[in-house]
Amino acid sequence: MKKYSLILCILILYSISCISSDQSSFSNRNGITPSIGFQFVHTSVTQDDGYPHETINWININEAFSSYPELRYNHAAYRIAVLDTGLDYPTWNYFASRYSIDLVQIRLYDRNGNEVSKANAYDDSPNHHGSAIVHTILRLLERESHDVEVSLSVFMVSEPNSVLIDANLVKAQLQRIKTWNNAHGVGKYKVVSMSFGAEQIFSSELYALHQQKVILVAASGNYESLTTEDFPDTYENVRVFPASYSYTFGVGGIYGYQGGWSDIWRLSTGINKKTGSIYLGSMFYTSRYFKTVNLVAPAYLVEIRCDMNNDGILDVRRATGTSLATPQVAVAAYLSANMKYYLSMSDPLVYSDFMEAIMASCENDPYGRTSPYKLTWEVVAEPIVNSGTYNSFYSYRVGWGSLDIRDLIQYTVETLS
Repeated sequence: MKKYSLILCILILYSISCISSDQSSFSNRNGITPSIGFQFVHTSVTQDDGYPHETINWININEAFSSYPELRYNHAAYRIAVLDTGLDYPTWNYFASRYSIDLVQIRLYDRNGNEVSKANAYDDSPNHHGSAIVHTILRLLERESHDVEVSLSVFMVSEPNSVLIDANLVKAQLQRIKTWNNAHGVGKYKVVSMSFGAEQIFSSELYALHQQKVILVAASGNYESLTTEDFPDTYENVRVFPASYSYTFGVGGIYGYQGGWSDIWRLSTGINKKTGSIYLGSMFYTSRYFKTVNLVAPAYLVEIRCDMNNDGILDVRRATGTSLATPQVAVAAYLSANMKYYLSMSDPLVYSDFMEAIMASCENDPYGRTSPYKLTWEVVAEPIVNSGTYNSFYSYRVGWGSLDIRDLIQYTVETLS
């Protein structure tokens, strides 16, 4: 297992949140500031080609393509749906100018469900959140010699000129996805990626998609504590929907690869800063049935590209938050579903299959606990066991561990097919 770690640094952060108008779900408690979305970190980058290099290394996606070249092909003609703030023209054109439409198909649907052309594409949120999510998905797939056939659609669900999510728009767009799947035997939406929190008014639509064997992935949220003593156990009943929904895979974030300091931070979801702590994926709801975080992926200083300055040019940025971990899991689900279809097309990937693969393949820390931030196999392997104590709270904040796409695909091939 590779050893990666974190360089502690003083971060200059400003939070841009995609939060719900449901104040009961997102109310501040004792100095706790909950937020969905990600934080842009304005700092220089050493690599300016738009590739999320550290993320690629951490989740072992290169190794997956090397071991299973069949992953390059969209055997089932599946589609990925991204529910977000839109897609700006420069980001769309960045991929359209490099890859043929036979390889990469991109679509954008406005708030009324009307398809928007590339020439008229827009992302009117201040932080171009949706464009960053699209960039993350496509850059994980399209690079080097293993270009991947992918069909991706963006459905706008935010309020105009805002990062605030309109739950009624989410409901309507999910209904459109359901209707599309019912009408098409080929070209169905297989994965839905949701990097936001919203009012709980579209459970029936999520269930309908689950019944269609769609894999649902959602961000579990970001949490900022004003004191280092505010451990998440005290706030375990803060729920984030749709990550808290029964058939949704809630994704947390880790600091992961950013390396050079100490191995004990490999699976850490929190870091102390001057005013307290920032946690990735620590908005969660726990019970004897363990929910919200099912697994984690890198969410710290992930390299992205989008038109942040609205000048028609892609800007390279490092961004932090569970919004960036979620599309990585969406990519894993897309690849796993395609591989399973390739091997046994009569038995498509379903929720229980993907959960089984996550449980069997996610990385954790086998070296034993040397600090509160270091995990043991036993803690991660039994995430439903939640005593609410300091020594185990990370178990229900990282779920089954850190995404490893290579091992997940291996499990799909050897066990699920």
